[in-house]
Amino acid sequence: MVALTGGPEGDTLIRRAARITARVPGSELLALHVAPSDGLTHGYQATLAAQRERVESMGGSYHQTTSDDIPESLLQFAEAENVTQIVLGASRRGRFSTFLHGRVGRRTIRRSGPSTCSS
Repeated sequence: MVALTGGPEGDTLIRRAARITARVPGSELLALHVAPSDGLTHGYQATLAAQRERVESMGGSYHQTTSDDIPESLLQFAEAENVTQIVLGASRRGRFSTFLHGRVGRRTIRRSGPSTCSS
């Protein structure tokens, strides 16, 4: 599963997730975007639409949910879909924002339980 924010790094993440999926027989490419519950689009709709098309052109499926707790939403979706690997990008936030909100990747890994991480 690849987690998409709507940022430009999504294309790289989709390609990485597609390569991982191709190496695992019987697996499928899943993409998930967690939209904030405030309803604000943050200007990423065109990029997300292009990323959705890219995922679907590779035979994958695109999903979207709404939540203010991104790590929890990612993990709930992963559990429901029996996902064994999640591809996450690095934070684009500044240091102050990261200090206040934490990093989604680190919070997701921490909440996922025992795991092994690779770069």
